[in-house]
Amino acid sequence: MIRRTKLSLICIVLGVFLITIPAWKQINEVHAMLNEKAEVEVIIPTRYIPVTNTEYIYIKEETPFGIVDLGEFEVTYYTAGYESTGKIQGHSAYGITKSGARVREGVTIAVDPTEIQLGSYLYIEGIGFGVAQDTGGLIKGKKIDVFVEDITQAIQGGVSKHKVYKVE
Repeated sequence: MIRRTKLSLICIVLGVFLITIPAWKQINEVHAMLNEKAEVEVIIPTRYIPVTNTEYIYIKEETPFGIVDLGEFEVTYYTAGYESTGKIQGHSAYGITKSGARVREGVTIAVDPTEIQLGSYLYIEGIGFGVAQDTGGLIKGKKIDVFVEDITQAIQGGVSKHKVYKVE
C-alpha cells in the first residue's frame, strides 16, 4: 500500500513537471515576443477626427454614420446662473435649454440655429462630444457656448477657436 502511494505520488509530481515545463516555455516565448518590436498592421481610415495632438477618432467607411466638418468656431463657456443666462434659481426656466432639456455638463452646447440645427450631435476638437440643445443671445454665426456647472471653469475657459464636426 505504501509503495502504491509513493508510486502514485511520483507519477503525479512527474505529470505536473511534464505539464508545467512546456507551459513555462510558452509563457517565456510569449514574453519574448511581447518585448520584441512586432509588426503592426496599419489600417488606413477613410476619415478621422483629432482628439488631441496625438490621438484620433477613426471613422471607417462602413460605419452607419458620417461626419461633416462645420469649420472653425469661436468657443466660450456658460453656466445656468444669472451671470450667463439672466435667470436665478427658482425661475421656471432656470437650467432648461431652448430644446426643453435640462442642461448637463459634457452634453449641452448652445449654438446659432441658423448655423447648427438644435438636436445635432457635435464633436468639438480638443473638448469632446456634445449635443446642440440651447441657443443664446450672443451666440450668432460661428460661435458656440459649452455648458459647464462651475462659473470659475466658465471664466477660465475663456474664448478659443476649435474645429467643430457634426456627427450624422
